[in-house]
Amino acid sequence: MPRTLLLLGTFLLGAAFRATPQATPAGTSSIATPPSLERQFFDAIRKGSKEEALRLLDGEPALIKARANSGASVTQYAVYAGHPEIAEAFIARGVEPNIVEAALTGRLDRVRALLDKDPSLIHAFSQDGWTALHLNWGRLDIVNLLLDRGAVINTISRNSILASPLQGAVASGRYELARLLVQRGADVNCRGEGGVSPLQEAAAGGRLEFAKFLMESGSRLNERDDEGKTPLATAIAYKKDAVAALLKERGARE
Repeated sequence: MPRTLLLLGTFLLGAAFRATPQATPAGTSSIATPPSLERQFFDAIRKGSKEEALRLLDGEPALIKARANSGASVTQYAVYAGHPEIAEAFIARGVEPNIVEAALTGRLDRVRALLDKDPSLIHAFSQDGWTALHLNWGRLDIVNLLLDRGAVINTISRNSILASPLQGAVASGRYELARLLVQRGADVNCRGEGGVSPLQEAAAGGRLEFAKFLMESGSRLNERDDEGKTPLATAIAYKKDAVAALLKERGARE
């Protein structure tokens, strides 16, 4: 069965459980932190234990520059884990959000200011392989700003997921974001890791509204992934009966 972006949350979070000291990037702290301390720190973030995370940070300030094995910063990781309040606490402690972190935490003015200062940041990737357009977390105002400033709407992430912003929108259930991206020119037949299309993402997730919208927008019903599976076959495999029925009604094949 192909790996769809339904595993996106696992991808974003899982690497941090194996956190290890990494080579220090230029311009960051040279203080090494023990792997066990980093693990405790990431675990506290994942669990939403703000007080524990800040206690550990107070004891070892260098933790603010820790990275998951994927390259995600602690600010990114907090949002990935569903605890934006912890990300806000880190920013309050002095983290200056880069363009991806600014988009991820909904800082429209910060995104604009960074682009005004350096327009090339529109094409910047985070260390875990995402652009600001990928990690807008459904903020349509930020999406429009990024696209107006020249973001490439079909940019593929530089990680094993190989996702476009549209694929991420479908997988994360952000319908209005998906509509906006398609209206602004996103390719509804783009292919991610394993050759998975947005329609297959919708089929795997049982997202009936997305499936209808994507088909109406030109998604190919019988596009096969790298394993030879169509969206209908994917819906059947994931036991998404409503989407499977819709696909059959529209003439899809296994």
